[in-house]
Amino acid sequence: MAVEYAWRRLADYSACLFVTADSPENLERNLAELCGARVLNLPERAEREQELQVAAALRWLNQHPGWLLILDNADTPEAATAVEDLLPSLAQI
Repeated sequence: MAVEYAWRRLADYSACLFVTADSPENLERNLAELCGARVLNLPERAEREQELQVAAALRWLNQHPGWLLILDNADTPEAATAVEDLLPSLAQI
């Protein structure tokens, strides 16, 4: 349903980002991958430390309004907790 919404409303957003969040590890890894050349193309894409890449992606989200971020498959208690822990950093946007 979220992907269908994104396709229908794509023009309403400056960026539409999709992150698989089926585990805390995958949420972190996939947030870091937002830095990549094919997504946000941030300078931190070359960083070796995943934490720096995640921080850069979150910083980008804070600095660029109008985006849609889909956090998909947070179906386990651990995944849901990881998403809930992330939300306060996104709520400042």
